[in-house]
Amino acid sequence: MYGKDSSLGPKAGDSQELSQYLYWLHYAEGSLSLPLFLNMLFSLLPQRSPLLVRPVVNGICSQTMSTFIEPRLRAHYEFIEGHLSKSPNKFLFGERLTAADIIMSFETYSLTDRGTGDRSKYPNLWAYSEKLRSLPGQQKAEAVGGKYDFPYFVKA
Repeated sequence: MYGKDSSLGPKAGDSQELSQYLYWLHYAEGSLSLPLFLNMLFSLLPQRSPLLVRPVVNGICSQTMSTFIEPRLRAHYEFIEGHLSKSPNKFLFGERLTAADIIMSFETYSLTDRGTGDRSKYPNLWAYSEKLRSLPGQQKAEAVGGKYDFPYFVKA
């Protein structure tokens, strides 16, 4: 946030919105990114490990994914879905796009493009992701650089 009049920040003087804004701004990188990274890492390890130890690595990775990573990703799906269900088809703070939405876009695309969630169970998360993808700035970025691909995330 670069000043009280920033169009991508919370409304000036609204301390509750500021609190929620800061929460979501940091949630993306502080809470959500680790299970997404671990999902990528533990999906890659069996493929990239030496042939001799691959069965052991595959067993460890499968167990870690099913007992640790996937339950945490599901908890994040449910948390985000719960928040978005309060104002479906909106941004994190209603009608306005904020920097928190922009920060959440990468993680949201990761979750919806290659994550472990079920679209029918998390309709608001998918609607939010599609809304972010439809933004003119996102469309322009994809036209120039292509749609970002998350090749290492696997669906459980």
